[in-house]
Amino acid sequence: MTPIERADATTDWREFTAPDGRRFYYNKVTKQSKWLIPDEVRLARERANLIPCEGTPTLKDVNSYASSAVSVPGTAASTPNANNFSVLAQGIVPSPVSVVPAVNPELGAPSGSSSMQGDTSNLRSEVTGLHTPREIGTSAVALETPVTVAATPTKASNTSPQEVAPSEKTVTVNEEEANKSAETSGSGGISGAEGKKVEQGPLVYESKEEAKKAFKALLESANVGSDWNWDQAMRVIINDRRYGALRTLGERKQTFNEYVAKKKKQEAEEKRARQKKAREDFKKMLQESKDLTSSARWSKAITMFEKDERFHAVERAKDREDLFDDHLEELKKKERAKALEDRKRHKAEYLEFLKSCDFIKANSQWRKVQHRLEADERCSRLEKIERLEIFQEYIRDLEMEEEEQRKLRIEEIRKAERKNRDEFRKLMEEHVATGILTANTHWRDYCMKVKDAPAYLAVSSNTSGSSAKDLFDDVIDDLEKQYLDDKEQIEEAIKNEKISLSTTWTLEDFKSALSKEISSKQLSDVNLKLIFDELLGIAKGKEEKEAKKRRRLADDIYDFLIMSKEITSSSKWEDCKPLIEERFVGEESFLREIFDKVILDLKEKANKERKRKEEKAKKEKARKDKERKYKD
Repeated sequence: MTPIERADATTDWREFTAPDGRRFYYNKVTKQSKWLIPDEVRLARERANLIPCEGTPTLKDVNSYASSAVSVPGTAASTPNANNFSVLAQGIVPSPVSVVPAVNPELGAPSGSSSMQGDTSNLRSEVTGLHTPREIGTSAVALETPVTVAATPTKASNTSPQEVAPSEKTVTVNEEEANKSAETSGSGGISGAEGKKVEQGPLVYESKEEAKKAFKALLESANVGSDWNWDQAMRVIINDRRYGALRTLGERKQTFNEYVAKKKKQEAEEKRARQKKAREDFKKMLQESKDLTSSARWSKAITMFEKDERFHAVERAKDREDLFDDHLEELKKKERAKALEDRKRHKAEYLEFLKSCDFIKANSQWRKVQHRLEADERCSRLEKIERLEIFQEYIRDLEMEEEEQRKLRIEEIRKAERKNRDEFRKLMEEHVATGILTANTHWRDYCMKVKDAPAYLAVSSNTSGSSAKDLFDDVIDDLEKQYLDDKEQIEEAIKNEKISLSTTWTLEDFKSALSKEISSKQLSDVNLKLIFDELLGIAKGKEEKEAKKRRRLADDIYDFLIMSKEITSSSKWEDCKPLIEERFVGEESFLREIFDKVILDLKEKANKERKRKEEKAKKEKARKDKERKYKD
């Protein structure tokens, strides 16, 4: 354990390193953190330094003292001389006051070789002629001369464990001796002008972003190239006040890398822009040339454009040849497009020529018309197979056009036929309303009535769709349906009113009989008349049937009475009534009527028989008289 570690162990404070490399102190009892070294730790370390020790302090010990000291930017310090170095080598105990280096302390702890080399590469000891770390020089100066050391307020960063209020520590200063020591440092020390610059201290900026901008402006003003490394840039900018704008070496290097990356990007963009413009100018040069064709060779192009500045603006020969090849490809595409356009135009002209030929129809054949087409100039512009394809396509168009015309004609015919059917339906509706066409009308009878009507003649000329008879049947079906409905209602009314239809009734008698039942119902007058005629016909049929039956019965009774030997012309009804009623059933008046007729017929027959006999007797007498005369 080192003396400093033993001194820290006697206190409640422990030293730690933040992620950004800065040191801070933490109290394990109060849980408090500080960036600045606590007084308790500082006093414990000073007591440890007062204890005599043997041997020369190592660079690690010196660095530990320097890193734990208060940062004092802008404080002047002299570099070690030969005597100071020898005194330090002899083991003299260093001063209890910690002294920071003369350069910007924001470079951080001297733990890396790059920071040591960058800050002390130009400092050389007069005695040994070797590169000496500045921390060792400042420690040697501290052995002889007391130097003013002031702590500058430091603001904790966002990542700091705790923001600490600024503090200030002042030690006894002998400014004159410090300046004298600086003047006697010789070539190994800092010159008067440089010392004056250091005394001015680094510039202070409000924010870290502004500090980075100032540092980048320093790199820009120093013309730092994108291919520079940090060592090259540091040698140029280290004496500028803006060098201390950033506190740590890590921040400076990070900002330097950002600047280099941005500058490389800018240079790359500028290079791309130059190359793009050169390529565009090269393409424009090729496009302006009228002698350049799609079959040109690259060697010919070199001869044509080698004196043009735009030709040499494209640096790589390979790029120039690629651009030339691309231009040739574009020329070929344009030529192909032009040839295709000419081909389309020639085909269109040939198609117009075919349309102008009246002898070409939809059924025309190529072998019969090709000799008439070849004489035209528009045919010679196309190959034979192309002419044939266009001809076939034109024939297909004609066929399609004819098909469309045929469809239009068929549609017009269908419309005319539909109109004819509508006119015939209208005619039948008029006939239904007037009673000419009824449910009992037959097609043959109706056809004879309308055979000369224009509507019937028009519908008869139709080649498709329903015929006149089909339309008639449709109307008859509707009429029959309505007729049956009306008949059912009338029959129900007759049944309800118990009406007995007589053959002597008229239509008015029939309506008056049904007036109560049909007054609330809408019945067709035509159907009412048809139903009346039908019922009247049925009644007449029944009467005729009954009359035939009566005639048959009368004939039977008549024959019986005529053939009966019991009945003579002198018979009486009262005498024959039991005989007749025993054999026949009927009304007495009907039976007596037949009996009277039989008696009249018997009397008439008897009279005829008597007259016949008298005539026969007269004829016989006349014959005998005549024979007597002949004999005489």
